Amino acid sequence: MKTLKLILIFCLLFLFTLSFAQTKGSFKVIVHKSNSNSSLNKVEISKLFLKKTTRWKGSKQKVEPVDLVDTSPVRENFSTEIHNKKVGAIKAYWQKLIFSGRRVPPPEKKTDIDVLKYVHENTGAIGYVSNSANLKNYDVKILKVE
Repeated sequence: MKTLKLILIFCLLFLFTLSFAQTKGSFKVIVHKSNSNSSLNKVEISKLFLKKTTRWKGSKQKVEPVDLVDTSPVRENFSTEIHNKKVGAIKAYWQKLIFSGRRVPPPEKKTDIDVLKYVHENTGAIGYVSNSANLKNYDVKILKVE
């Protein structure tokens, strides 16, 4: 009976560790292939998505961020790792700006494919997709997140 309890505890710890490992870094930040940037740090990426920075560094090109829908686990991971906030806090940030008439949030897309299409079609775009997203057939590149 003791052995069974130990095995059960071990299995639960293993599953917890596995689920945490899968959420950490479970997205790729992407830009249009023509974008001259190859890497950005988390603060820079956050400012782009919150529209605090509106032009690409060293360019007059307008930044066009795109989010996944707020129910996406990938968005939750992105918000936690890049903004250091939950999706709800980011939504509250946008609500304040919307009601003050100062800004509107990035468009939200339902799937990785929708985000890939958006970035493919907009040279100033930046988005994120799951690590499992297939980038083939889209004019996008992965940014290194520093």
